[in-house]
Amino acid sequence: ALGVDNKAPIANISYKPTSGDCPLTVFFDGSTSEDGGDGLGIAKFEWYLPEISSSIISTDISFSHTFSCALVTDSEEVITVSLTVTDYYGNEGSAAESVTITNPDATSSGECTG
Repeated sequence: ALGVDNKAPIANISYKPTSGDCPLTVFFDGSTSEDGGDGLGIAKFEWYLPEISSSIISTDISFSHTFSCALVTDSEEVITVSLTVTDYYGNEGSAAESVTITNPDATSSGECTG
């Protein structure tokens, strides 16, 4: 018989590269997320990029996104990616990571790079 599972799943985000010059294509992978022990796996993946959109970016286990230079208002921009995973009992777990995007063409104030 199936028992009731009250253990929340654990969201794990692996991604590469973690930083770079724009336009930057980043591959996000949620496949190492765990269901918290019920053995059924993850029912639902919901990826968010709050700086870009308030809606769900992807519902796949992994996806890639290209961050444009228009996002980088200064010489660098830190973009948050978050993943919410839901197991088959409706329990949720979330994780968040950040990607640092630099604009090599941006004029930074008083900093000399090179």
